[in-house]
Amino acid sequence: MKKMSGTLGAAECEDESRRSENSSHFFPHVVVRRAMIPLDVLDWLDGVSILHVCDAFQATQHHRKLHRFTWDAGQLADPDNLDESGVRSALKSLRGQGSHDFGLPDVLRLAEKTGVLPKQVIIWAIEGNCFQPEDVISDETRETALQAVNEIAAELSVPHA
Repeated sequence: MKKMSGTLGAAECEDESRRSENSSHFFPHVVVRRAMIPLDVLDWLDGVSILHVCDAFQATQHHRKLHRFTWDAGQLADPDNLDESGVRSALKSLRGQGSHDFGLPDVLRLAEKTGVLPKQVIIWAIEGNCFQPEDVISDETRETALQAVNEIAAELSVPHA
C-alpha cells in the first residue's frame, strides 16, 4: 500500500528553463513537485504564474471530500461559496502546528509579503483521517486524490489569458 505525506504543487511556468527538470509529459508547461514541508513551496515560485497546491486536511462531516479554494487577499476563499465551514476546517487544519512550523496559509502570506506569490493560487484540499508517516492511505482518500489529479489536469488543459 502507498503512503501519502507532504504537499504537492503544480505550477504553470512562464520561464522555459524552470520547466525541464520536473515537467509533465502531458503538460510540458507544468512543473510538479512534492514538498516535505509547506515552506518548500517558497523555493518553487520564481517564474510561476499559476500555482496549484494539493494538500490533505482533517476530515469534516461533509459529503465532499475534495475542496477547491483560491487564495485571495491573504485568505482561503471558496469561489463557489458552497461550503463556508469547509473553508474554516481547511484553514484550521492547514495551519502550522507549533511556533517553529509554517502552515500553508503562513507560507502563502509570506510569499505575498515578499512579492513572489503567483498571480493565481488554487488550493486543492483533500479530506483525510490518518496523518502519521506510518499511516496507510485509505481507498476513499486515494480515490479523492485521483479526482484531484483529474480536476487539476482539466484546469491545466484550459488556456489562460
